[in-house]
Parts: sequence; C-alpha cells; structure tokens
Amino acid sequence: MRAGQESWEFRGSLGFPTHAALYVRDALGLDTSADDVAPPALAADVPDRSDRLAPVDRSGAAAAWLGVWHALVDRPDSPFVALESLRRAPFVAAVWDEAVLWSNAARRGAASADPTGPIRWDIVQAVAAGVARDLGVGLERMRGGAEFVLVCGDWWRVARPGLVVASVQAASDPASATALLRAAFVSALEG
Repeated sequence: MRAGQESWEFRGSLGFPTHAALYVRDALGLDTSADDVAPPALAADVPDRSDRLAPVDRSGAAAAWLGVWHALVDRPDSPFVALESLRRAPFVAAVWDEAVLWSNAARRGAASADPTGPIRWDIVQAVAAGVARDLGVGLERMRGGAEFVLVCGDWWRVARPGLVVASVQAASDPASATALLRAAFVSALEG
C-alpha cells in the first residue's frame, strides 16, 4: 500500500523448521494421516529410512512427531524450541543430518523474494479488500500469514487464528489462494 493509506498485512514463510520436521516424518514413514493439521507427503523424492525405526516404536514416534508439528504451527514465537525437541528424540537421530540438508536445499530452490510468498500480490490485495468490505471493518485490520510447505497437492488448513499452513500448489492456484487468504484474514479477526 502507499504511505498514508489503510493497509493490510500478510506474510508468507517457507520455513526451515516445518520442512525439517516433514522430512523426518516422511523418511521414517510415520503415519500422521489421522491428524487434520498434518500435511500430506512432501512433493519430493524422500529416501525410505523406515527400517531405522523399530515397528514397536512407530506409533510412539508418530505421536511425538505430531506433538512437535502442533507446537510448530501453534506457537510461532518459538519454532526452533519445538524443532529442538524433535531433534533430541531418539528416533530422529538416524535422519536428522539428512533432514537439515534436504530442508535447506529444497527451500533455497523454492524461495520467493515476495513477502506474500507464492501468492500473487494482486490476489492478496483483492481478498483483503473483499473481506474488509464484507465484514464492515477497516482494511488496516486485515492481518494474516501462511506457512507454505512443499507437499503434494492442493492442500491447506487453518493452523491457528490468522495462520494457514498451505501447499505451494494451493498458493499458486488463484481459487485456492483466495480461499486460504480469506480463512487467514477472517480467523485472525475472530481469533
């Protein structure tokens, strides 16, 4: 927006903590499909390291991973604290170094200089203005964000008020981007 005009705010991130955690989950073959906030599989070839985790430890590891995932998306002020608890989990040691390398490389390849991430600025502007108009609030009250993840499919969820976790594919599709932006802005107002 221009100086002196009402403004909205939307920040997108392609974070290291979320991608390192997703790599651990996918490499170890942890089943988190029953959790609505856990994203689908990474949209990359992740080596199968499931043999590094004893079958008897699998459900406990999946539950621990989900606890970390929820901490990552529920507490944006301390993602590295949550990630550190994952790194220290015994089942992670076998894949941690790979997770760090993969996450850094994948994010570098997908990084955007635009603070709204892979969503086009004009779409963010239109949705912010539309939500403000529909709800009868000032444009300056439109605040939201997204954690973009390199996962399969057109997928997104509201993680907490004002924040969605979304696949890059969903963010790149104008219809999905509109829906997830609306959800981020509205949930922030209701939060």
